[in-house]
Amino acid sequence: MPVDDDADSIAATLWYHTDKAYKNAVEDLTKVRTNVRVKVEQEDQSHDFSREEPSRFVGDVVDVDADLEDWEARVRRYTAPFAQHGEIYRATAKLSATATTRWLLNSEGTALRTSELLYRLSLSAMTKADDGMELPRYESFTAFTPDGLPGDAEVLARVRGMIEDLEALRKAPIVDPYTGPAILSGRAAGVFFHEVFGHRIEGHRQKRESEGQTFKNKVGESILPENFTIHFDPSMRRAAGVDLAGHYLYDNEGVKARRVPVVEHGVFRNFLMSRTPIDDFPASNGHGRRQPGFARRFSQQHDHHAHSPVRPVHDPTDQRVRCRRQ
Repeated sequence: MPVDDDADSIAATLWYHTDKAYKNAVEDLTKVRTNVRVKVEQEDQSHDFSREEPSRFVGDVVDVDADLEDWEARVRRYTAPFAQHGEIYRATAKLSATATTRWLLNSEGTALRTSELLYRLSLSAMTKADDGMELPRYESFTAFTPDGLPGDAEVLARVRGMIEDLEALRKAPIVDPYTGPAILSGRAAGVFFHEVFGHRIEGHRQKRESEGQTFKNKVGESILPENFTIHFDPSMRRAAGVDLAGHYLYDNEGVKARRVPVVEHGVFRNFLMSRTPIDDFPASNGHGRRQPGFARRFSQQHDHHAHSPVRPVHDPTDQRVRCRRQ
């Protein structure tokens, strides 16, 4: 979009991209119709796009508000302890602040403006074992305001924990091949549950033959013990005193966020739906989300009754398997 507030330039840009998207859609539709003629009839006979009631909401526009000089001093304090350990050859502390405002207008009548702030404090450190294996450690904190981030005492305690972990990892022997049960830490258990269960209840995956459709025919069946009740609730802003980075008011297709019961007392009830319907689930339940430049996928902000709340954000690199015994 043009930077200047020029109506003609904005209109020309919108026309160009709309025309381009329309022509691409016509081409895609032609390919779909051709494929339908030559492939066997699909099991799922649902539509490709759902009709939804229009939403209207105009929220206040937010902006970043942080004392940069104060934070520069703070991140220097957070990295200072690492410098006292010569075997740690790289360490960083970083504060990032992002203000995102989204506008959505469509031909159904939806008109939305949502604006959100997210502050993230990231810590990382790296050491190397005597055999040359690189060993990283990461920590991160997120909040909607600078005051929501932890104070110096808590962050420095995490720094000390990172240093202790890295020292232990340097001395740890290489892990031998192993097959058998494993006990996962709380954070690792959350990531494991997200990957094994969370992605498999996304509605669009039930329409793709290449996906693992584990729960496609499990609606109404018991899949977990009776004491498990699982909801996905992006309308929650905080849990256990922690800001939840997965919170949003409307998804990227203009549908209002809502609490979705997926498992009730062990029985599978629902999928996370965008505007791509599947058999018996013809409408969105407000879980069509995407990163810029990507297609809509699904938000997964969990409310596990049988577990403590999942941390609002994890660093993806924290999922790496450290192949050393600690």
